[in-house]
Amino acid sequence: MRQIMSPGRLHLAILASGRGSNFEAILRACQQGELDGQIEVLISDQPDAAVLEKAEKAGVPALLIRPADYTSREAYEAELVRLLEEHG
Repeated sequence: MRQIMSPGRLHLAILASGRGSNFEAILRACQQGELDGQIEVLISDQPDAAVLEKAEKAGVPALLIRPADYTSREAYEAELVRLLEEHG
């Protein structure tokens, strides 16, 4: 497992379910040096969310994880935590 935080630099995970305007704003801020961070992963719960494609085009791992695929809210949240840890 990768180190979760390195001093000064943010390792970000974005949770999104739509067009991705906030994702794009955060990505742009990181690229322009306005935010000392890097987006490590984007996670969406909507298979048709435009943000998934935007993340892939930007070279950011994009994952789909739908609550309906899990037997309980706890199981879904445990998988979210696992993925977040896996991507630092």
